[in-house]
Amino acid sequence: MPWTRLKSVRTLSRRRSRLHLDESVPAAVERLLVARGYHATTTRQIGLVGHSDADQAAFAWREQRVLLTFDWDFFEPRNVPRHRSPAIVIVDCDRRRSEDVISAVDALSQLERLAGALARRSRAVVRADGEATIWTRSLPRHAPDFRYRFDGHWPPLTWR
Repeated sequence: MPWTRLKSVRTLSRRRSRLHLDESVPAAVERLLVARGYHATTTRQIGLVGHSDADQAAFAWREQRVLLTFDWDFFEPRNVPRHRSPAIVIVDCDRRRSEDVISAVDALSQLERLAGALARRSRAVVRADGEATIWTRSLPRHAPDFRYRFDGHWPPLTWR
């Protein structure tokens, strides 16, 4: 199964996810996301610093936000119950390297340009190399439902 260009691309979506950034997300990433047009709340703003992953997820669920984090613990089903889970995006890169973070945020933007805002209970991983992996129905330890690579050209590549 090689990477291939998407043959048909849905109408481009303008709807962006409303994000909630957990405490693992540096303030510089918040500024970058706001500059890219995202509306984001942070754990610091709402007073959840030091609270559990379940509390962070519960806030994102209540406020209909996508939880964005660098923390892989959010993929663990016992930390965030699937039946009341917001969409969760893991940024998989070195958060100290600004160029990696920018590339990962760009991959998230391109993913939402292609597919729209992420739905509740979905999981996504965006990486600095422009790859985005999405689980919509299955658990992350199973094969993903979608994989895209955004290499700077349109349309993106997909794994088939």
